[in-house]
Amino acid sequence: MAWERGRIERKFIGDLVRLPRETKTAAVNASEERSIRYDAATRKFEVQGEQFVAEIPNDTVTITVLKDGNDDVSESDWELTCFPDGTCKPGGLQLSIDGRTFFISVSKNGDVTTGDTELPPFEDESWSAGEIETRG
Repeated sequence: MAWERGRIERKFIGDLVRLPRETKTAAVNASEERSIRYDAATRKFEVQGEQFVAEIPNDTVTITVLKDGNDDVSESDWELTCFPDGTCKPGGLQLSIDGRTFFISVSKNGDVTTGDTELPPFEDESWSAGEIETRG
């Protein structure tokens, strides 16, 4: 029984990790933004306009943190959007799986990072321009 539950949880994690990558690809291919949303009633992560789904398999998997950038958001407000140019709105989520912590993070350029720790804060990927320097 425990082996089967572990297999189902690993499949869910694999589906969930693939979801942002598939969403980014779909946005680029369709030349339209695509968003992942979480439906608390069905316990599914779904992509608007696509068939991509990751369904939380059992009660041993719980969502502990949902982030829009560095801001905590509720389940109903969480959305991870990818744009036709291949960029994404930074966001992520943190899960508890049988008491173990797991996170998925998507950066501004659409890179997906995962780990067995708490969801790290997003770093600002912009910088201020310097002053104009007169040469010659």
